[in-house]
Amino acid sequence: WGLGRDLERLRDTERQLGELTQQLAGLTEVNNELNRQSSGRAGAITHLSAQLQDARTENMRLSATLQEVQTQLHGCEQRLADSEQRRESLQQEAEHLRSRQMDPQLTQQLLATQSLLKSTYQPQHSSNADGSAVGGWLQEAASLL
Repeated sequence: WGLGRDLERLRDTERQLGELTQQLAGLTEVNNELNRQSSGRAGAITHLSAQLQDARTENMRLSATLQEVQTQLHGCEQRLADSEQRRESLQQEAEHLRSRQMDPQLTQQLLATQSLLKSTYQPQHSSNADGSAVGGWLQEAASLL
């Protein structure tokens, strides 16, 4: 009877060994599939890491370009402000000159009057008070022209 029990235990052990072998084969297949997935994910992570580095490099390049454009914009704004001040200054100067400019018709009248006065009042003596006053007035009028 000892031998029967030993045979029975041997059959149980072989059955358990068969079940464990089947479980091991299933687990080995699952492990292989997980390794394939892990390898694929590692490749994807490597690819994404390279893309992230490229994006960081592009971001740095764009930041430098933005800084350069902002510097140029500031320079343009400054030149625009300077040009505006210069334009205002020139406009004021033009208004000032325009206010001092004589009307062409008035200029013609003054020239005609000067000519008439010169021909009419020829001072006979330099001591003549009216003649020298007119002469001084004529010189002043001539300086305005």
